[in-house]
Amino acid sequence: MTEPRQRLLIDVRELSELTGIAVGSLYHMVSQHRIPCVKLSQRCLRFSLPVIREWLASLSEPASDRRK
Repeated sequence: MTEPRQRLLIDVRELSELTGIAVGSLYHMVSQHRIPCVKLSQRCLRFSLPVIREWLASLSEPASDRRK
């Protein structure tokens, strides 16, 4: 298999492997429009790595400083 970072689009199985999110959960997130995806056809779903990286970064929260 070609390394995912060398390609622009990956499938749901590869995204699951990269993120640790179950395939079923990813499909559920797509159906709720909670994750960006590329629908090439009714049954062909792909994810853009650059867009997914941005999306994940937007979900990240900074660590809090508990000493304050």
